[in-house]
Amino acid sequence: MAARSAKWYRWLGSGGVSTFEGALYCAKGIYRPTESSKMRNLGSPFGPVNEEQFVLRIYSAVKPIDSATPAGTYRKSDVLSVTPIVPRTHSLLLQWYADGVLRASGYTQKSLQVASLGLSPGSHSVKVRVTDETAKVRNESERQRLMVEERTWTVQIDTIPGDANLDCKVNLMDMLFVRDRIGMAVGSGSNWQADVNRDGRIDMLDLLYIRDRVNNRCG
Repeated sequence: MAARSAKWYRWLGSGGVSTFEGALYCAKGIYRPTESSKMRNLGSPFGPVNEEQFVLRIYSAVKPIDSATPAGTYRKSDVLSVTPIVPRTHSLLLQWYADGVLRASGYTQKSLQVASLGLSPGSHSVKVRVTDETAKVRNESERQRLMVEERTWTVQIDTIPGDANLDCKVNLMDMLFVRDRIGMAVGSGSNWQADVNRDGRIDMLDLLYIRDRVNNRCG
C-alpha cells in the first residue's frame, strides 16, 4: 500500500492503522485499516481513516466560509469581513492577501480595514483564504479541493487633487513630475497622471493646479 500510495497509506503506522484481514463480511481477501473500530464493534471509537472520510464527506456539503462581505468595489474607509464556520475543536486559518501578497495570517482576524493595508492610489485586489487545517485529514489534495475557500474584492484607492506622482501627498515632487512632462501627450505611459486638472493637456495650468493644493494628503 505504501509503495503504491494506495487506500489509507497516509495513515499507516499511526493510530493503530495497518492492514488487518477481514472486512465487508468477508474473513479473507479484504482488509480493514484498524484491528477494531466502530465500523466493526459498536463499543469502539471510529478509527483515523474513518474520521478522515467523515470530515471530507461533511465538506462535500458544507463550505469553510459561512458568510462574507459581498463581492464588489470598496474604498479606503471600508471594512471587509468574513465569517468562517466554527468546528467544535479548532478554528479555521484566515489569510488576507493584497495584490497576491500575504498581509495577515491567523485564526481570529475576521475583518480587515482597507486603510490598514497602506495601498497606493489605484485599483487593487484583496482576498481572504479560509482553510480548515484539521489533523484529521492527511489527504492534502482533498483538503485543497473541499476545505479551502476564498473571497475576493476590488479596492479602489482614490487619488487626491494635485497628486501627480501618486505618493498620497501634494508637494514640490508633484510639480517636478509635471514639469518634466509639459507638452507631452497625455495618453502616453504614466503621463495621464501629470494632467492633474484633467483638461487633456500637460502645461503650466497643471503646475498652478498643484501650487494651489500643496500640503494636501490622502485620508
